[in-house]
Amino acid sequence: MFFFVAFLSPLLEAQYRAEDITVPAGYEVTKIAETNRAVDSYRLTFDSNGNLIAGSNNFMIFAIDPSGRVEVIGKTRKYNITPLEVEPVPNSNGYIIRGDIVDATGNPVVCKFTPPDHYEKLFESPYINAIGYDNLGNFYAVVRGDPVPDSDPPRYYNLVNRYNKNFQLVDTAYTFPWFIRDFCFDSQNNLYMLVPDARGSFTGVIIKVFAGGDGIPGSEDSWIFFAGGITAARDMTIDNVGNLYIDEYLHTNTDGYSSYDIFMLTKINAGGGITRDLGPDFHNACGLACKDTALYVSEFDRGVIAKIDLGTFLKTDFTIDTGISSAGAIAFDAYDRLYTRSFRQQKLFRLNPSGQFDQIGAGTGYSQQIASDGTYFYLGSSPTIPNVERQILRIDPASGNTTVVAYGNQNVKGWRSLAFDSYGRLILNTEIDINQNLYGADIIDLATGSPTPYVTGLHNKGRDIQFDFNQNLYFVEEIGDGIKKVHLDLQYESPRDLSSEPLFYNLNPSGDPYPPTVYFFCVNPLLQEVFIPLMDIGTILFSDAGGNIELFAQGFLFPSQVTFDKCGALYVSDTGNGIFKIVHKGWTIPAVIKLKEKLLDEVRQSNIAIGIKNSLVQKLVNVDKDLEKGNITPAINLLSAFKHEVSAQRGKEIPADLADSWTKKVDDIIKALKKVE
Repeated sequence: MFFFVAFLSPLLEAQYRAEDITVPAGYEVTKIAETNRAVDSYRLTFDSNGNLIAGSNNFMIFAIDPSGRVEVIGKTRKYNITPLEVEPVPNSNGYIIRGDIVDATGNPVVCKFTPPDHYEKLFESPYINAIGYDNLGNFYAVVRGDPVPDSDPPRYYNLVNRYNKNFQLVDTAYTFPWFIRDFCFDSQNNLYMLVPDARGSFTGVIIKVFAGGDGIPGSEDSWIFFAGGITAARDMTIDNVGNLYIDEYLHTNTDGYSSYDIFMLTKINAGGGITRDLGPDFHNACGLACKDTALYVSEFDRGVIAKIDLGTFLKTDFTIDTGISSAGAIAFDAYDRLYTRSFRQQKLFRLNPSGQFDQIGAGTGYSQQIASDGTYFYLGSSPTIPNVERQILRIDPASGNTTVVAYGNQNVKGWRSLAFDSYGRLILNTEIDINQNLYGADIIDLATGSPTPYVTGLHNKGRDIQFDFNQNLYFVEEIGDGIKKVHLDLQYESPRDLSSEPLFYNLNPSGDPYPPTVYFFCVNPLLQEVFIPLMDIGTILFSDAGGNIELFAQGFLFPSQVTFDKCGALYVSDTGNGIFKIVHKGWTIPAVIKLKEKLLDEVRQSNIAIGIKNSLVQKLVNVDKDLEKGNITPAINLLSAFKHEVSAQRGKEIPADLADSWTKKVDDIIKALKKVE
C-alpha cells in the first residue's frame, strides 16, 4: 500500500493520542489535530448527575460532564434517527428522544434510548415540536392537532399532551392555534410555553398555565399571556428563582460567501418583565439549559456549547474549541501544510504546528471537496447568502485571497464536489434533476468559467468524485450501496450516461434498505486502491484495484472524509473528534521518492560543471518514471548508474567530500528500495 513513515514532535504525540483506533499490523496511527466533539448539537438539558445532555445533527447523543469533557453515549444513524432533543428519564438510566426519522411514514418520533444501543419507538406524529418532564416526573410532548377552521393557508392547533409511564395519552394540558416551539416548568410546576411568532399580525408570546390543585397543569386550569413581543425565538429555559431565558434572533452576519444567524439572550423575570440583548451574541443558537448560576447555549455554527455566567453574563466555551468544528475535506499546500474545510462553519482552515487552526480567507459557503492544481485550492460553493448564485472559488493558500472562477448564472449548477482529472481539467459535479436524485459532471474552463457537459447518471449529489492517473472516474452510488469506477476517454462527443454502469466496490451485497452511510472516499491514484469511511459505523474499508474489500481501520467516532498526502500517508477527518494520520512503518515507494527528491535538490543546487550536473539530474528524474509504475529493478539500475558517474568524477568535476556524501545517500536509497513491501 501507499504509505511512508512520518512522526510528530514528542509534544504533539503526548498531547494527542489515538489508542482507540485499530489498524493492521505494520501501520501506525497518530491523532494530529483535536477538534471539538460536541458538534451540531440541538436542545440541551441536564441529568440528575449534572451532565449536560444533547442530541446532534451528526446522529450522536452527547453527555458532557461538569468539566466540559464530552462523551458519546449513543449513535443513531443506523436507525435513521436524528436526535433533536434528548430528555433523561427520571430515576432511570434511559433517555427519551424526539427525533426525525426516515421510515415508511417519514413522521418524527418519540423513542426511548437505553445505552449503549437499544432504541424503542414510543409514538410518532406528523409534527413533534418539543418534549420534557415536569417536576413530578410526568412526561409532556407538543404535537400537531387538527386544522384550525377557515385558516388559509392551513394552520393547525398545537397540543401540549401529558402521557403516563407507558406513554399513553392522559390529558391535553393546553391547546393553541399557533406554533408552540418549547416549554418548561417552574418550581411550582406551572407550565410556560414559547410561541415565537406566527403568520399575519400575531405577535409572539410566552403563555403560562397554572398548576391545578393536583399540582399538574391541565386543560381545566387557568392561564395567562405571561410576556409578549417575542420574535423568532427558538428555545427557553428557567433558572432556580423563576427567571425565563430565551434566544431571540438579532441579525444575519455575512462573511465572504457564507452567512450566520446571530442570536442574543432575552431575560423574563418572574413578574413578566423583559430585558433584551443580555451579554454576548451566539452563532445560530439551537439549545438552552440552566443549572445553578450558569446558562448553557449550543452554538450550532461554532460547534461548541458556551457557558454564560448569570451574574456577569460573560461567555466562555464550556466544551473545548480548538478553532474548528466538524473537520471535513483535507488539502495540502506546496509546503506540505495541512488545510481542512469545516462544513458547519463554511470556512477554510490551516492547521498550525501547535494543533490550532487559522482561518484562511473569508467564508466559503457549503462545500464538500477541495481540489488543488498544486498552487491554488478550488471549492465548489453553495452559498447561504440569499440571492447569491452557486460558485466555484479559487483560494490562494499563501494569501487567503479568494476569486470566483465561475458563477451559477453561467449555467454552472455546481453542488459542492469537484476534482481535477488526469488531464488536469477541473471537473465539477452538477445538478440535473434534484427531484429524481440525478446529477452529472461538467468540465470547467478555468479561463472563462464556462461549463461543458461531461457525464450524467451520478446519484446522491455526486457526494465525492475522484480520478486516478489512468482517467478512471470514481463516485458514490446512492448513500452506501457502493462506488462506481468508470474509465473515461480524453475525447468525447456527448456526455456519457453512467447510470447503468455496474458497481465496482459493492458495499451493500445483502441489499440492506439502509446501508452504511458513505459520502466520501479517497483513491490512491497510482495503485487504484480506495479507502472508504463508513461514517455511522466508525470504520474504514480498503479495496484493492480489483474491487476486493476488507476492513482497514476501526474505532473512529464518525469518520467522514479521507485523503492522501503526496507521500502516501492517509488522513482521516473524524467529525467532531479530530484528524488522524495513518502511516506504514516500513519503506514504501512514496517514501523512497521523497528521499530521492532531497538528493535531487542537492545536485541541482550544487556548483559542479553544468554538463555533469544535467547528466546526474536526468538519471534521478528518470527514476520516478520507473517507481511510479512500480518497477523497482530498473530504478535501482538508474541509481547505480548515478553512483558510478559520481565515483568516476570524484576529485575531478565533483569535490571528494560532496561525491562521498552523494554516494552514501544513493546507497541508502537503493537499500530502502530493496526493502519496499
